[in-house]
Amino acid sequence: MIDWSKTKAYPWRTYIFVNLKGREPTGIVEPEDYDKVREEILQAIYSLRDPETGECPIALAVRKEDAEILGQWGDRVGDVIYYLKPGYTDVDLDRNQAVNLPLEKLRSLKDVEASTQICAHHQFLPTTTYGGMSIKAVFIMSGPGVKKGYRRRTPIWQIDVAPTIAFALGMPAPAQCDGKVVHDFFE
Repeated sequence: MIDWSKTKAYPWRTYIFVNLKGREPTGIVEPEDYDKVREEILQAIYSLRDPETGECPIALAVRKEDAEILGQWGDRVGDVIYYLKPGYTDVDLDRNQAVNLPLEKLRSLKDVEASTQICAHHQFLPTTTYGGMSIKAVFIMSGPGVKKGYRRRTPIWQIDVAPTIAFALGMPAPAQCDGKVVHDFFE
């Protein structure tokens, strides 16, 4: 049971949320202490050490406003965001095993073998390739108004795919879309 009256911050995946008064229903951190608490969180994250190697498992930890370049922004991301180095995971139980266990068994687990299977890329920096996986993808366009034989020198952001395709189809971008049209694909 969490005692929210004593909780300054709480984790969810690779996000740390400040229990901010006025934003969270049980918030205890005063708005004027928000930056101070985030600095404490960053220091705590970077002080983590792998007990076997002494290495810090964190590749990068940043404040929310510094993570937009990494594709992290908006109300649903934490106040502090961290990324793990390859070889580390935020999952301490193989998800295939976990979904088949009754809740009582999950609660009683003490020594769980670390999973060797990576089910997502969320905990790593966008440039990381791990176990042959990455967030890189191929984007190919063809059709009326699209440049023939064009090869872009830099990748596009995933959030730009929907508005670019909508533009190619002569449609408005989706209403909740944060991305932009990648105009250099078009004649």
